[in-house]
Amino acid sequence: MAYQYQNFTVESAIMQCHYEPQCKPYIVNELHQVIMKYPSLSARPTPLMISNQSFTFICLDGTLPIPFKQNYYNIPVRIIYPNQYPHYAPLVRVIPSAEMIIKPSEYIDEDGNVKLDLFRSWSYQRNTFNIIDEVVRAFSIKMPVFKKSNNPSNVSPAQPNIIPPQQASRMAQEPQSQNQQAGALSQTTIQKLNDTYRKVIKELTTEIDELKIENVNLEKMKNEIVAAGSQTSQEFSSHFKEGQIRGEINRINDWIIEANNFSTENWKPEDYLEFNNEYANQYLQAKSAELAYGELINNIVSGFNSGVIQAQDMVKSIKDLSTKQFMAARLKEKIMKAGGIAG
Repeated sequence: MAYQYQNFTVESAIMQCHYEPQCKPYIVNELHQVIMKYPSLSARPTPLMISNQSFTFICLDGTLPIPFKQNYYNIPVRIIYPNQYPHYAPLVRVIPSAEMIIKPSEYIDEDGNVKLDLFRSWSYQRNTFNIIDEVVRAFSIKMPVFKKSNNPSNVSPAQPNIIPPQQASRMAQEPQSQNQQAGALSQTTIQKLNDTYRKVIKELTTEIDELKIENVNLEKMKNEIVAAGSQTSQEFSSHFKEGQIRGEINRINDWIIEANNFSTENWKPEDYLEFNNEYANQYLQAKSAELAYGELINNIVSGFNSGVIQAQDMVKSIKDLSTKQFMAARLKEKIMKAGGIAG
């Protein structure tokens, strides 16, 4: 059964779609800007079956004004945004009406899927305006559709829906029919979405495996710290005497004076012991790393607030730094527990 479209705002459309929460504001903002410039486009949710699972994506349906041989023509298009946008390029299709047929070329296949060099070199800095510019440029060279002729054996080269030049600048296009908007996606488009979905799942699986390995390494490090702590306790309790400790303090004192010219005039014996404590050094390193990651996060947020850093860059950086800060904090806690260090 065909999907029944209603009138949607961008916000109401994306609420029904499968996107990461931090990506939705970015997509909503971009689609608002596109619709302001191209009022013939409107946002709609599009349900799709991928790997036997139902997903809903947001798309832009409508027409784009294409200049061709001193005239403008309304070309019906659909732009579908994957759930990893803007890191993955949208899919663009021409949705012909009943009076049109696709004219395959290097810019479009027989199913209406648009093929552009922009898609092959896509990066997250690009956006919908870049896509529309390339679509207009390509279709201005080769029109993607023909009008059907009354004679089945003959196809008329006449183009669809001519726009008078005085109206082209205002881009006041008539909305597409409900049946046209609800046109089913081709198998090629579904396959592309399926491939994108599989790629994302593969990347997430790899990330999960890496986190599992990191967890094993952390457990191993914890066990080493506990074992070293036990060995140190035994050495202090059974082998080290006050004279040996004093000798070690004097040796460290000489090394500090010769290497760094530190002033140790007011140091106490317990200060030397803490300085020579392997856990104390590891604790300070872990704590410094935790504080450094926190400061980096604050600087990134400040850069975003001042307009220096874009939203998608901020989200990605904070996600990475927060993970590292959490791991540093966990390591610090384990060192404190193993070395008996007070917080």
